[in-house]
Amino acid sequence: MKLMKRAAAFLLTAALGLSVLCGCQEETPAEAPAAVAPETLSVCLGAAPGTLDPAYATEPREQTLISNLYANLMRLTVDENGNTVPVPDMAKSYEEEKNVDGSVTYTFRLRSAKWSDGSAVIADDFVYAWKRLADPATGSPNAALLSMISGYDTVRSTGDVSALQVEAKNSSTLVVTITGTCEWFLTDVCASAAASPLRQSAAEQPANDTAQATEATGDTEAPAASESVDYTQLVTNGPYQVASADSTGMILEQNATYEETTRPGNIRVVYANTPEAGWALYEAGRVDFLAELPEAQLKQLALDPSWTPAADPTTCTLLFNTTHEVLADPLVREALQLAIDRTALSTAAGAGCTPASGLVSGSVPDPDANPATFRTHGGDLVVCDPALMASNRATANLRLIEAGYDQDFPLPELQLFYADNDRHAETARLLAEMWSSVLEITVTAVAMDEAALNTALTERQYAMAITNITAAANDAQCFLDRWTTSHPDNVTGYSNSAFDTLLTVIHGASDNDARRGCLHDAESLLLEDCPLTPLYFTGSAWAMRDTLTGLVRDGRGSFLFSDIVLVSAES
Repeated sequence: MKLMKRAAAFLLTAALGLSVLCGCQEETPAEAPAAVAPETLSVCLGAAPGTLDPAYATEPREQTLISNLYANLMRLTVDENGNTVPVPDMAKSYEEEKNVDGSVTYTFRLRSAKWSDGSAVIADDFVYAWKRLADPATGSPNAALLSMISGYDTVRSTGDVSALQVEAKNSSTLVVTITGTCEWFLTDVCASAAASPLRQSAAEQPANDTAQATEATGDTEAPAASESVDYTQLVTNGPYQVASADSTGMILEQNATYEETTRPGNIRVVYANTPEAGWALYEAGRVDFLAELPEAQLKQLALDPSWTPAADPTTCTLLFNTTHEVLADPLVREALQLAIDRTALSTAAGAGCTPASGLVSGSVPDPDANPATFRTHGGDLVVCDPALMASNRATANLRLIEAGYDQDFPLPELQLFYADNDRHAETARLLAEMWSSVLEITVTAVAMDEAALNTALTERQYAMAITNITAAANDAQCFLDRWTTSHPDNVTGYSNSAFDTLLTVIHGASDNDARRGCLHDAESLLLEDCPLTPLYFTGSAWAMRDTLTGLVRDGRGSFLFSDIVLVSAES
């Protein structure tokens, strides 16, 4: 396949991704009777998974595998208008009831279904999995996904999982009470990988024990998988189960206990440690789908001015330690952020990155906006236009003078921590140059491994740090929650009672319009106070053979393969 033909295929695939995330119009597959699924679908998601435990999986490649191995209450599909919508999966139906205290109770009626070992899927499997996810003793990085469920805060503060309002009325009836209206409950919780059901006796076996899983290393063409976990022993309830796994990949075969649908017979997962290695597999015809394109191919796509990367729920962000002796002054923080050229940063970060005009990424939907994104509706909360940089930089110097710093009393040298990877290293280098050029201050960039950086942030032993803010769900609330005064992940030390009040209102809101208004107000207030400042949004593009269609991508960047069919079968 020639490069231009491949580029056109990428554009079509990226357009499908955008329709999934943003609800744009898109041609949808023909009706099921005409659809024929490929016998084997070969995919490259990246390196071997570090874990397939839903509670611990954070990488899109891990969540993609889990989403194809496990079935939640709902699943995502593309409707006749090209919109991604949740439809019943393990739940055959549900009822929604608004309570007098503003909370909302969902009653899910489960369909008859079985685990891959033949045992019945019951409501208690969801109760166990969700309480395990919320339990602080589990240590799940995905726990905040359940923050809207009544009793969640009590669970997190006391460890008493019985407080979580998730109950099995009987084997086929699950009742969940949430604190208020939550637009993303059905799409981002009930259809998520992290909240997948688990059968307790199977989940506690070594195959599901994430402590035994280690991140893959080795040759970029054939990275080594974790040798301590036998994924073929996983008990799953989704479209597929693991038939075999070795150091080069795994084979997923149709789960005979899952409901009958047209879907690829087998999925062959081939590992590659780098996007470049994955691209080589795609070019050689060894895989039909590649989850992440390398930078060279992204740059090729970017030559077309109409191309836009599919937005990820991730914002590269600069954190300020507001308890630091210098950065406790909001005027200093404002000066530092006004000196930043976000266009230059995003250009250096790569073709999939765009200047961040707010903390909430462009992937987050907002039904009131056109196009329907929260970012479009919220507008620019920080300056991204290079034409305004001269004015911004003049203001930045004035803010430092207002804070008491000038040539006779310069701002002391500061350190900037960052995770030791190429993208963040270049971001740190450019930031230090900008501050030196505009404010004539010295900032030393310090590379750290992820564990050391996380420790420094948690203990607030830092001045400034670069990090990726990735939301637990594709909703603005998930970008904002952690900056409340008492939140355990508020590593900036930020505290504002007005911001806390807005988030409390958001959690208990019974009106969607009022909730979205408060979300916009909260984001504006946060960025005005500047305990952090957004730098750039990350984006994605992927490749799929033009003989295939039906790929679904969720708001977290994981892919569902069960709807993929051959294009030729539909014509």
